[in-house]
Amino acid sequence: MRHPTERDRPGRARPGRDRRAAYDAPAFAPDAVTVGTRHLEVDGDWVATFAVVGFPREVYPGWLAPLLTYPGRLDVATVVEPIDPATAASRLKVQLARLESGRRRTAEHGRLTDPHVEAATEDASDLSSRVARGEGELFRVGLYLTVHAATEQALADEVAALRALTSSLLLDAKPTAYRSLPGWVTTLPMGLDLIGMRRTFDSAALSAAFPSPPPTCPHPTRPR
Repeated sequence: MRHPTERDRPGRARPGRDRRAAYDAPAFAPDAVTVGTRHLEVDGDWVATFAVVGFPREVYPGWLAPLLTYPGRLDVATVVEPIDPATAASRLKVQLARLESGRRRTAEHGRLTDPHVEAATEDASDLSSRVARGEGELFRVGLYLTVHAATEQALADEVAALRALTSSLLLDAKPTAYRSLPGWVTTLPMGLDLIGMRRTFDSAALSAAFPSPPPTCPHPTRPR
């Protein structure tokens, strides 16, 4: 008498059947993709992707909400990667030392101080102190935007409108030139970051990036 094997047991699919089921399962795959320098044409839909490389120094809660209320079709992808506290402290220490060295060299040569360097030094010092006290953590954050349009001319208009919006938010958005396909894939709900253009956020800035509740919703209260 032959003993039942894993293949014979009820409720278990055979490997061959699993492979066939995987092939037969519906998957997202466009029929045609035309790749351009700064845009794509996906099944007749024209798309352009931007990576945000510059952010304002100070932000307020829900400061990215205007992107979600954009009147056209806009895909917003935020990639968040936590940084180990020990690594964060080490990086901040190196950055602070480099900024301080630049300030001393500027003073020694009698040059005018750069306000951007002064602000960066103050921010790095404050952030280093808060991380050392355990009052905050650091994250690597990537922000990517894909705008859609029906025609090439309409896409140009949408790109101009998106650039105006990002400029009003003090965001520096750069097109993913020559990487239009990886940029578009990055904004799909697949959890992939094929561009890798990220900036360092602390806990406060990251939490403020998410849209705040509308004024009609009651705000949560702290338990007493």
